[in-house]
Amino acid sequence: MSYHVITIESPTAELNCARGQFICTSDAGTQQIPLDDVGAIIVCSFSAKIEMRLLTEAAKRGIGVILCEAFKPVCIVLPAIRSTDTLLTRTWEHANPKFIKELWQKTLDAKCHNQGILASTWEPNTPAVADIETQKFLRYRARESTVSRLFWSVFRKHLDADAFLRSRGEGIINSFLDYGYSVLLARVLQLCYAYGLDPTFGIGHATAERSTPLAYDLMEPFRPLVDARVMSWLKINDAFPQELDKAFKQHLLPFLQLRILYAGTLQQAQTVMEQSIRSFRKSLLENDINAYEPWMAIDSKWAGC
Repeated sequence: MSYHVITIESPTAELNCARGQFICTSDAGTQQIPLDDVGAIIVCSFSAKIEMRLLTEAAKRGIGVILCEAFKPVCIVLPAIRSTDTLLTRTWEHANPKFIKELWQKTLDAKCHNQGILASTWEPNTPAVADIETQKFLRYRARESTVSRLFWSVFRKHLDADAFLRSRGEGIINSFLDYGYSVLLARVLQLCYAYGLDPTFGIGHATAERSTPLAYDLMEPFRPLVDARVMSWLKINDAFPQELDKAFKQHLLPFLQLRILYAGTLQQAQTVMEQSIRSFRKSLLENDINAYEPWMAIDSKWAGC
């Protein structure tokens, strides 16, 4: 599929096309790119204006348009001939369960490794860090939960908050983390749709009504980016803030623009997410586990964000 996934966030954006060019006009000026080079268009601006001509021309070229509210996809405009990616659907249908398990294990390898990098940055001399290093690449059913338990013990120690327990919705710190994960999930979900991946087909998380397990799966290696950003916010505010306010959100959201090392080059985190998901798609279609390249941190420069 075409390379460019275009994300529109400007509240003044007006989207159109002419002579085979995608055109975006906003307060920042006018930008354009050949429609034939566009893989998908993600519109996150509630007030953006979209011309019917663009939707029609995008449909002719097989380009999906994803409309979001609060960054979460709420509507997908797809060409009539591509209501779903049939090639990927057939691939999922006939995928070898062992191969799917390998994809999930590779995803967990990356998550556990990245948690270990972050934990060692916070508390390098804590025994839990050495335990993570021992456990993170082992193959046993409880590996993920074991590493997560060790990771959150380091989080608690570094924060000097003995009462903290990682549990959804329990206390303001958990609310900070949950909000960050929701932003991360929304971005990964956007990219799944953009690359024709049906997020209801998961590799690790169980499928449930109205759930998107594949997005939950593919976001796992990037969770430590949110954890690091939340920790930096709590460290800036010595007395833990008790409100999930605008100031926190403004501090958190730049994690998507953090420059992290991937495939030998420094790139924005959201670009790395896109490339990782592209590699997952390729791996699935080619039945090649080596084609899948989840992000695995090499250094910890991002950890002090």
